[in-house]
Amino acid sequence: MVAIARRLDEALEMVKTTTFDIAVLDLKLGTEMTFPVADLLIELKKNFIFSTGFDEAELDGRYSQPVLEKPYDEARLVELTAWAS
Repeated sequence: MVAIARRLDEALEMVKTTTFDIAVLDLKLGTEMTFPVADLLIELKKNFIFSTGFDEAELDGRYSQPVLEKPYDEARLVELTAWAS
């Protein structure tokens, strides 16, 4: 199953109510950083990777999860989803 959240509140609700194996978390949803979602995923011990078209420095060293850079490279996506599984 693939679920897409377009807003931070939607993403937080999905994490709380949806069963999933891994999450691919865009660093920004609209104008909001998704750090609250990342923190919740960590608290719930859910595997995830970040996705961003921005500089990884935006993560500010706060997280150890790998980053999938946009535009996506299929081989890297496969590698990271295997890591997170």
